[in-house]
Amino acid sequence: MVQLVSPSAGLSVEKESQLRTLLFRLTTELAQVPPDLYEQLQMEHPRDDDGIGAQHASGDPHAKPPLIDLAGVLSRRLIRMRSIAQIAFDRWGAIAGHDPTQSALHRIAEKTPCAIALLQWGHAPARGKADEPHLFWDVIRIFLQLVDCTWHLADQACAHHKELQHLRAQVAQHQQQQQGQASSPVMMSGSNVSSPPSQPSPTTKTGTGTTSGMSLPAGADELVEQVGREKALREEAEGKLGMLQRQSEELRGQLEVSQRELHRLLQQQLQPPVAPPLTQQQTHLDGSGDVSSELEALRRETIALRQHVEAYKERYDALMIQYTRLQTTCRDLQQNENRAQQLQQERDDAVRETRQWQQAHSTVSESLQQISLEVADLRARCESVGVLERNLEEARFALSQYEDRERNRKTQESDSAVLREERDAALRDLRATQSALDRLNAVLEEMQDERDSAVSRLENELTSARMETNAAKRQLEQVSELHSEVVSLRKQLEAVTEERNDLLQRKAFLENELKNYSSSVEGLLARLQKETEEKHFMVDRRVVNDMLTGYVESHVMGLHDRQRELLSLMSEMLQFSEADKEKVGLIGARLQQQQPQHPQQPTSTLVDQFMDFLAQETEDSR
Repeated sequence: MVQLVSPSAGLSVEKESQLRTLLFRLTTELAQVPPDLYEQLQMEHPRDDDGIGAQHASGDPHAKPPLIDLAGVLSRRLIRMRSIAQIAFDRWGAIAGHDPTQSALHRIAEKTPCAIALLQWGHAPARGKADEPHLFWDVIRIFLQLVDCTWHLADQACAHHKELQHLRAQVAQHQQQQQGQASSPVMMSGSNVSSPPSQPSPTTKTGTGTTSGMSLPAGADELVEQVGREKALREEAEGKLGMLQRQSEELRGQLEVSQRELHRLLQQQLQPPVAPPLTQQQTHLDGSGDVSSELEALRRETIALRQHVEAYKERYDALMIQYTRLQTTCRDLQQNENRAQQLQQERDDAVRETRQWQQAHSTVSESLQQISLEVADLRARCESVGVLERNLEEARFALSQYEDRERNRKTQESDSAVLREERDAALRDLRATQSALDRLNAVLEEMQDERDSAVSRLENELTSARMETNAAKRQLEQVSELHSEVVSLRKQLEAVTEERNDLLQRKAFLENELKNYSSSVEGLLARLQKETEEKHFMVDRRVVNDMLTGYVESHVMGLHDRQRELLSLMSEMLQFSEADKEKVGLIGARLQQQQPQHPQQPTSTLVDQFMDFLAQETEDSR
């Protein structure tokens, strides 16, 4: 029995397993698509039956699908992926032109149709026998790598874009908050600035800008001018220092020359005199006066040189001392400049704090003025109360005197008339005094109540002022925290910018890889097209082998009918022309029939199998 060729027989088990893994991976990725996109895709493209576990023509439910079915499933799912990418591209089209996801989706839209055309070619029954599965496998692998790289780049770019927009929004919000705080005029409180707040001036110009409605700290402008003068002095001192260094170098060179000359002269003087020859001794004795005069001149010159050297040494020492002093002055000027910069920064901080505390201080000042007026009023009332208290004491003293007189009246009844009149007058005075005392007590109680209420109200206002001061301090701390957050956000923004540059470099690298992949895919397509055109002229060698073997056996066994039938089938399969058929005897001459020498064996098995094979191929082509 002849075994037929399976469409996926050329694919190894390992390659087919890897292809199934890729299909499962693609199915998993499609399962992660958002539901709304998938519903829209279902409405635009009704789902076709792309199940991988479909039964074959053989009817075996456990058999693996052939490569043609796998190629068809992969092509349909890639078409679906392209539709999803197109929907996502339409949805994200509202983003600004600098959105990095657009270029990635454009590349998907450009690269996907090429691979889909290739997979549709693999799905075509007339050309889908997969005689070269390795080429088909390489094309699938390259395309899936290209899709993975593109989607990974798109996800990274989209995440980076969202994070960058979030950081920009935070930075803009912090800048708006800082501008709002800087524009609100606030006055510095005495607890944060050592100098008392001065009256606001119309406009005060500083080196950094113009500040309206407030006064700078005392001595700030003078400090800036002093810094400028010290800087000019430092530059002048540096110039003088360079000039002194050059002069010291010149003096040092002259001193070395003088020292060498002095050393040479001393060596000449210290050398022992050489005794002249006897023939010339008289001549030297005659010229001894000249030698002594020369020695005396040399001594004087030596003394002058020594004095000159000492003068140079003293001048050199003085210059070195001056050089050291200038170096110290330069260091002091540098320290003063650093201190001036620090004071300038502190002055700016003080100005900002002055702006922040101005409103609170003005509010507290108004409250204190109102409290001062109320205190003055209370003091006036207290003075009136003191006067009333003194009157009360006088009334009490008068009452005591009256009581003494009353006792004397009782003892002196003889003077009753006079005492009675005095008593009546004293009683009238007492009643008037008692009524005045009652009124005074009522006024005192009322003033005491008013003073208590005023004191409680002042205490409440003082407590509220303290609370406002604490709130202002907390706001100042929050501002400092926000400033630190802004600094950290700027650092994060720089890091994000660096990461964006790295992503752009990675993007360029991936674009180069995409170009390489597309060129590889085009080469593979050309090769596949060429092999497809040549496949039409290929015949299965096993079928030809079976036919030739049957023909020879029929000829040997004398089965002429079977021999003629096989020859006719071979001519049809090999597409003989009329001349070829006439040469082999199928047209024209009749083969002589011979009687079989042996009983005829059944030949229906091979013929039936071959007819079934042709029928199956015809159905597949339909």
